[in-house]
Amino acid sequence: MTQPDPNSEKWNQCPPGQLNQLADRLQATRRTRSMLRQLRVVAGAATVLLVSILIFNRLPEQQPSFGGIPCSEVLRQADGFVAGELDSAIVQTIENHLEHCAACRKKIAAMQNPNMSRIVPQRKSAGTTASRNDKSETVVIATR
Repeated sequence: MTQPDPNSEKWNQCPPGQLNQLADRLQATRRTRSMLRQLRVVAGAATVLLVSILIFNRLPEQQPSFGGIPCSEVLRQADGFVAGELDSAIVQTIENHLEHCAACRKKIAAMQNPNMSRIVPQRKSAGTTASRNDKSETVVIATR
């Protein structure tokens, strides 16, 4: 029923289908609001994820560091080390690193050729009582 005049107390009957149209519009409005709420939740989660990724990518990478020099620096200096072109201080630092880092030791060994073999210290086992200055447990690496 509809009220033709707001000041009147008299109600008229609704035309056929008008209540169904009203119900359909209300249902569509509810669906739209529900979808917007869900969209806000998804957008918020995506924003948090994106910010997390951006922050995580800006954090400095943690890389192994033995003997006061990180693996990335040892690998950057590897060509000069193998060729014997580096300053004695950096050579000592790299050799100290190689005593403790099997991964870098393996990469340096792979770069060396038989004509340019270099003595690379092997890490001493826990049961060894020899001093650190004892070079009797060194390994000559000469690989192709």
